[in-house]
Parts: sequence; C-alpha cells; structure tokens
Amino acid sequence: MATLMMNNQQTLPFCLTNRPKGLKLLSGSCYLPHPDKEATGGEDAHFICEDAQAIGVADGVGGWADVGVNAGFFSRELMSHSVRAIQEEPEGCFNPARVLEKACSCTKAKGSSTACIIGLTEKVWFFILTNLSCRPL
Repeated sequence: MATLMMNNQQTLPFCLTNRPKGLKLLSGSCYLPHPDKEATGGEDAHFICEDAQAIGVADGVGGWADVGVNAGFFSRELMSHSVRAIQEEPEGCFNPARVLEKACSCTKAKGSSTACIIGLTEKVWFFILTNLSCRPL
C-alpha cells in the first residue's frame, strides 16, 4: 500500500477540448543514469503521453539502496501506472493530482519518489503542474 503526500500545491483539471490550432506539446527525452548506477538503470523514470499532451517525471530516492532496494523499480512502475491512469480518465480531460494518486496507489514496488506531471491545456494556454512525494506505508 502507498500513501500520497501533496503539500502546498495548486492543481487544476487538465482539459483538452478547445486547443487553438497549431498549439501542441512536442516532447523528447534522453535518459543517462549516473555512471555508478548504470548497472541498475538508475533511480529516475519518465513518460511522454503524446495523445494526452502530457509528460511525467519521477525522481527515485536513492537512499533505498542502503537497504537493498532499487528505487528505479518504484519510479518506473509509478510512471507506467501514471500513463494507464491518464488513459482511464474521461476523454479529453484529466486531473494530474488524481492521476498521480491512482498511480501511487497501484505501485507495489518498494521505494519512494517525487514526481510531477505537466500537461498542455486547450482551454488555458499554460502548463498545469502537480508535484508529489509517493512512498509505501
């Protein structure tokens, strides 16, 4: 079981119904773990969800290595569940905080992470950011 902690943040629904023509989020990524962490794949993860015009990043807590836990497993599972949660939201609209809450509650790997999801809205021309800390109970 996991708990979701969100402190002092502003979160708004992310709706994709009237995006002005030509306004689109174009994203790319390159992930290179620290050389000392290459063997385990690093502790961080991300996703790009082009259909929903959203990206997410999870920064795994490396301190878990002290007790034999690869925090990268947690981060990668959290981001995978985030994409699924976005796809389960009502078509054309998602709430980043709700997405991360669902993803965190579905993540079974040991570890913890900070994470954020950013999406481009159609009704409002700015990004919506949700930031959280997610850890197992």
